[in-house]
Amino acid sequence: MAGEIEGGVGRPRVIIDYRGWAPTPARPVPGATAGGTIRVLRELDFESLDPAHIGDSAGFNYAGGLLHRSLTWYLEDPANGTLGVVGDLATNAGEPSHGDRVWTYHLRDGIAFEDGTPITSRHIARGLERSFGPVGTRRLQQIRAVLDPRHRYRGPTARDPLPPGVTAPDDRTLVLATSMPVPHMPFLLADPVFTPVPAGDPWLSTGPYRRTEYVPGVRLVLERNPHWDPDSDPVRHQYPDAIVFELDVDRRAQTERLRAATAADATALMDSDVSPDLIPDVKADHSAMGRVHRGPTPYVTYLFINTRRVKNVNVRRALNYAHDRSANMAAVGGLDLGLPATTIMSPTLPGYKAFDVYGRADGVERARQLLRRARIGRLTLAFPDTGVNRAAFAAVAASLARAGLDILTRPIDPADYYAVVAARDNDCDLIAGGWAASAPTGASTLGILLDGKQIGEHGNLNLSLFNNRRINAALGRLRRRTEQAEETGYGDLDERIMRDHAPVVPLRYVRTFAIRGTNVGNAFMSPFFAHWNLTGAFVMPAADRSEAEGPGG
Repeated sequence: MAGEIEGGVGRPRVIIDYRGWAPTPARPVPGATAGGTIRVLRELDFESLDPAHIGDSAGFNYAGGLLHRSLTWYLEDPANGTLGVVGDLATNAGEPSHGDRVWTYHLRDGIAFEDGTPITSRHIARGLERSFGPVGTRRLQQIRAVLDPRHRYRGPTARDPLPPGVTAPDDRTLVLATSMPVPHMPFLLADPVFTPVPAGDPWLSTGPYRRTEYVPGVRLVLERNPHWDPDSDPVRHQYPDAIVFELDVDRRAQTERLRAATAADATALMDSDVSPDLIPDVKADHSAMGRVHRGPTPYVTYLFINTRRVKNVNVRRALNYAHDRSANMAAVGGLDLGLPATTIMSPTLPGYKAFDVYGRADGVERARQLLRRARIGRLTLAFPDTGVNRAAFAAVAASLARAGLDILTRPIDPADYYAVVAARDNDCDLIAGGWAASAPTGASTLGILLDGKQIGEHGNLNLSLFNNRRINAALGRLRRRTEQAEETGYGDLDERIMRDHAPVVPLRYVRTFAIRGTNVGNAFMSPFFAHWNLTGAFVMPAADRSEAEGPGG
């Protein structure tokens, strides 16, 4: 998903090899050495590391790359910007039959949990079962849409032990059957919900590292997993002795520490983008810019409009007209960190359509006209409480106030944020959020964020709680059209939703702008996850530090 297009937003070059062969062990990284510790500085704690709970991109990226293996995983090549989906625990990316309605997976030899217990297909089914139960992740929505669209399965029982469409004919085989073609199934099966879980345990590591210490909000320490077999893994390596995540390190501190990159920070990475107020200083610093990784991502940020509370479509249109895109971009750090968004779908997706329904020079006046006959009181705008977000959403609130809207900003502790705003009965009118499709298909954006059939009591990804019968039906038709739908269907539907219903205010197509230490080798910013890919990272000998400094990504 690298590869630049006009405006600096990337389009993906995706490789899916349904034969799914990838060499094991993973190809050696030239010049890589074993030993040492890599540190990752994070502003926030992880939402969760339990595969049934993982719902954010950081957990997806780091847990999937270091701790948890699933049936398939991503093989990224930073040299040419390609993204491949390959068999991970499975021997290949899947064996489709019956018109992509049935997918068969065979497990590799040598796969085990961190305690040495061999992994079976039943362990993978158990991981999926847990995700359907009360502990389930928000990400389950994507696989549920094709396995259990009517939400009938509530977890294993003696009568119904496996989720709908899932069978385990033997210890080495798992079969998934759906009522519709799912050509992008290999992407869905890279999700943490397909991480194996042993009976009686929440989870154990299956990747090259295992958790040895975790102090919430302070520190997470990963050390080598002695029962990970490199001959079974086509993606990952185990070069560092340890990977330590320092938590609760704000962006300014991350930026200053990585600009200097002294002592232990020589082998550190900042997981946030450069603090917006320090971007000019970093761009003037030749040494720091030589270690900056920047580029497009599939992420789009939004102001979701709670359509159960803001029912008047003209009010929702007015919010879009009144939004000051330039002020918002200035508040988050300018064009180094993204471009103003006008669509729900990311430009990195096949089927993306460029359009701008609300980009009028007289937008504020148009918003005032739409609001004259509307009875609208104070609107509460919720966002995760961080320094950057406080500045960004103060700017959003100020721009909406130009049209006469009364906006009350409501910062929420990031640890509690999605528990509050993803509940169906939440009391927020406007909700800050973002999304990146986990498969190169419009179904993984519009079909997740705006499918009213998927709304539940808690854990909603459809933060607008948008439920329109005709749009739900259109999404169903597009899913059945598969490849043809990607060409034009989802882009056209995106425009129709924004024009006729306006359930969100698109804010930003996100770009990354982060610094790595002088002594970290082969760490690159994943254009798919927008976090560091550490599957082949290593600590460079001090004599090689100069090689780590090159042109920014």
